Amino acid sequence: MAPKIVVVGGAFGGLACLHHLCNLTSSEDCELLLIEPREYFEYTPGVLHSFVRPERHQRLIFDYDQLPRRIQHIQAYLKAVNTDKKQLQLETVQANGTSSEACLDYDFLVLATGFVDYSDAIIMPRAHTVIGRQQIVEARKPLSFSMACMLVTHLTLEHLLTEMPPRARTMAEDWLRQHGCHLHCNSRARLDGIETLPDGRMRLPLEQNKDLTFDLVLVCTGGRKVLPEYAKNSPALLAAASSYGSLRVNQHFQLLEADNIYACGDICEHPGLAVRTAQMANWGGMAVAQHMAEQLTLSSSWCSVRQHHAWPTFLGHEPSNWSRVYIVSLGAHQGIVIMQDTVMPTTAGLYMGGFGKWFIERTKVMESRGDCFGTCLWQIGDSIAACLRPLGF
Repeated sequence: MAPKIVVVGGAFGGLACLHHLCNLTSSEDCELLLIEPREYFEYTPGVLHSFVRPERHQRLIFDYDQLPRRIQHIQAYLKAVNTDKKQLQLETVQANGTSSEACLDYDFLVLATGFVDYSDAIIMPRAHTVIGRQQIVEARKPLSFSMACMLVTHLTLEHLLTEMPPRARTMAEDWLRQHGCHLHCNSRARLDGIETLPDGRMRLPLEQNKDLTFDLVLVCTGGRKVLPEYAKNSPALLAAASSYGSLRVNQHFQLLEADNIYACGDICEHPGLAVRTAQMANWGGMAVAQHMAEQLTLSSSWCSVRQHHAWPTFLGHEPSNWSRVYIVSLGAHQGIVIMQDTVMPTTAGLYMGGFGKWFIERTKVMESRGDCFGTCLWQIGDSIAACLRPLGF
């Protein structure tokens, strides 16, 4: 009987792992299962397009029905892991909205669930189905944006662009200023104090007893590191948890307390990867698949490794066709970008420091014309990307 590999979480890391396993193995080699309560993966680095052009939301989602047929998708939440019995406790999601408990055996487990963050509740409500999510998007009145406000913590614009050549830095600064992007320096936002005013606007309190009021606040600092409930309910996972709310893994992304359980993406604390980005989650997912296939090949003859690609193409875009875009979150009249802590230049681009997730992501530039916000936002992104290209990013 072929080993059963269960991947929990269908975002960047989980999909990359499944895609890579499909390249490395055949359907006779192993059984592949995806545990994910939703029908789709939403490409969140581009979610702001939904605020401007709701009809373009379809471009931002990947329907799990498009996965290879050999991958079985189970709509469920992971509740606990019994490492002694190699069994998962699940809460399945039914089409009518009801749920039920179920158990699932596994031989190898990949945890790629990320963690709780602020932005889920602020962007817009989630939905389990593609249709339900689309209805939520369409129910929101499309926003027309006119001005951006950038809130930078303990940084100046010069520090933000410090790695650029002087001429390129000046160009980027001019673009930001000419398109109405205002800069607030040395003002740390108190994210737990966001409140909705009677008129529907939102107030964001800052330190030094200052307040900023906006029509929309989208927090881009990433998630709070909160250990998922399934880890708290599983002694072996709880033993592998760090003080930061992540699961500690070795260089092969294996849990320190159970070598048949892997973790990748935001949920893991890898000894060699300090930066967490969508790209790093992709690489982690592929590394997990590669190591799993190699280990099983050494121990038995069931895995037939074949030629594989170095980059997952399940979203239909190769890296060479992607541009780096600074995702700027805006409101109907004013908007905000929150950049916490530090900015670190790396060979892959500029990544924003903060709570373990990163504000600047590698994303595909989609057309957005006909409204001042869409044009302004993506022109700023294109301008900065143009500045970075000569540097090899």
